[in-house]
Amino acid sequence: APQPGVNCTGYDKGEGRVLYHTPYEIALGDHIDRLVPTDHSRCTVEHALWLGCHVYCYPPVPARNFWTLVTMGLSGFRMPTPPTLRDAKQHERCELMCYMPAEWEPSQKWPFHMLKAIAWYVCTENTWLGVWHGIGNPSAPGQPWADGGTQRHAMLVPPVNEKEGFNMFVDPEDGTVVRLWLVVPLTDEEYETKREHGARALFEFLSDGSLPHVCVASRPSCFEARKRGFIKHS
Repeated sequence: APQPGVNCTGYDKGEGRVLYHTPYEIALGDHIDRLVPTDHSRCTVEHALWLGCHVYCYPPVPARNFWTLVTMGLSGFRMPTPPTLRDAKQHERCELMCYMPAEWEPSQKWPFHMLKAIAWYVCTENTWLGVWHGIGNPSAPGQPWADGGTQRHAMLVPPVNEKEGFNMFVDPEDGTVVRLWLVVPLTDEEYETKREHGARALFEFLSDGSLPHVCVASRPSCFEARKRGFIKHS
């Protein structure tokens, strides 16, 4: 597990759990607010269940007909990037996000658990996750993110549907960089394709919408969607 004062900012230990708080929350929250169009003020949910990480939840609006969920807290942990990684300091901190359909209700908890499970894995395993990385369900190995769902893996991709500059926040005080990565859940077939052939094998499916950016727990694989002609641009 990561050691306080080494990879963690704002370390607090209480009630048998370790909490991570990001010192960049106010400035990072303002950064997101400026770039995510919404007619509503943001709300926070799921306070301090894992790591002290919570989630900003942006409701859909006519010009953006889906929910946007963004973690806040993971960037308090400095990930141990590989020494060979170019511009490594620009990839040491991140927050995670996902898109949910307009009809989704916050009472459906699985996307919160998915985001927090990945954040928990990064911190407790003292590891690094970056763009195009894949991961299984670390809190319930072999189980889908949502009960009855078809996906039990995920891949991090650059946020689509966002304005230029959204996915890289630079703290105005100390220059610290926080990346924002979009979590796209994957079926077994999609995940195995990524493992065998790399993320590039899924690029065309991401582009045409057969692998949607908006999370749908019961969707078919992108390969099956294409066979059926079920392609919905996201």
